[in-house]
Amino acid sequence: MQTTIRNESNQSGLLSNSKQRIQETDYAKVMAEKISTDIIEQAGILVASQAKNAVKDGILTLLSQIE
Repeated sequence: MQTTIRNESNQSGLLSNSKQRIQETDYAKVMAEKISTDIIEQAGILVASQAKNAVKDGILTLLSQIE
């Protein structure tokens, strides 16, 4: 009887540990996806900013040639 109780308790502990690991893995996956999205968003902002600066530089170059 004691062995059965010990086995049941051990299985319950193992199940709890497994659930915790699954939750941690799920959390890590969500965080990795968010970080990836943030990096892509920041890269897009940087490219747009560089394009805007390139247009400004082009306009300034054209204007300087007119004078």
